[in-house]
Amino acid sequence: MMHKISGMIDLVTMTFERLSSRERTLVAFGGLALLLFVTVMIMASVNSSLGNLEENIEILNDNYVMIDKLRSRYDEAKKQVENANSKIANNKTNLTASIGGLATEQAIEIAQINQAGGKTDKKTGILEESVKVEIRRVTLPSLIVFLETLEKRNDLFYVGDLSMRRRYDNKEQLDVSFKVTTFKLANES
Repeated sequence: MMHKISGMIDLVTMTFERLSSRERTLVAFGGLALLLFVTVMIMASVNSSLGNLEENIEILNDNYVMIDKLRSRYDEAKKQVENANSKIANNKTNLTASIGGLATEQAIEIAQINQAGGKTDKKTGILEESVKVEIRRVTLPSLIVFLETLEKRNDLFYVGDLSMRRRYDNKEQLDVSFKVTTFKLANES
């Protein structure tokens, strides 16, 4: 095999020596041009690969930043859930008694207060307890103070389904019905 390679080199050398000086110059420039072309092609290929790698690294860095933000949002949400669970676990108040006591403090007469049923979330073990309240002959300012105080008294009291009607015998007074909801652990209610 070495003999064949050495024979080929001798053949190329002899052929090159038979060429005129002008042909030798052309062959040399052609060889240099071919070498330059191959070098440029290799460099372009390497450069393209480096560009793709830089883009991939940039995408991975962006993904890392997004994952970090999502992780911090998850940690915040987890803390909020733990706070809510702690509040719910510590909620031992009787909804009906709290509403009645506040109404007595503010000299508001409750016409009717009834349990509105409750739903238990089996997955979390949290009971949603509600009462339906009806108040007759109340003024709007005293109603606002009553509802604000009720919601501020316990973070887990929520007023909803509010319905108001103006009285025909006294336009300054209202007949009001609303629902108050709170959350407790189901095994403690």
